[in-house]
Amino acid sequence: MTVVFTFLRRLLVVLGGAAMIIMMLHITLEVILRSAFGITIPGTLEFVSFYYMVCAVFAGLAIVALLNEQVVVEVFLGWASRRTVSIVDGLAALLGAGYAGFLAYAGWLEARSAFKYDEMLPVRGFDVPIWPSRWVAVVGLAIIALASLGYAAAHLRGRKDGRT
Repeated sequence: MTVVFTFLRRLLVVLGGAAMIIMMLHITLEVILRSAFGITIPGTLEFVSFYYMVCAVFAGLAIVALLNEQVVVEVFLGWASRRTVSIVDGLAALLGAGYAGFLAYAGWLEARSAFKYDEMLPVRGFDVPIWPSRWVAVVGLAIIALASLGYAAAHLRGRKDGRT
């Protein structure tokens, strides 16, 4: 299982990082062309909004979930035993898994509909297909849900590090 997590984490780092770099280059080129020559690149806003940002955000969130590195503030459990804290963390991870799973399912319904109707966004002179970005969100949320389930199981079984 560790091999799968490592591969998935590295893949997400590459995809999210590539999305950020391509977005940076695209926007930089847009600004240079607009400032120097008065030329704009058609579809910049659409590509940034529906592709680069979606990939970067959901890859990043999935990495955080896989590493179990989300922000945790333990204000009320400073007095509790390690086992109690582990149980509360497990229940929180279970709640997070349910929420991410619900969002993944809702996103799946939306992505399926977008794919069925070949969802496009008209841009000057061409159409940008935006249905693929819907699936990126679904995959990212599904990874978050599965990773949270794994950490919930580990915490509730009493593992100190929360790893399966």
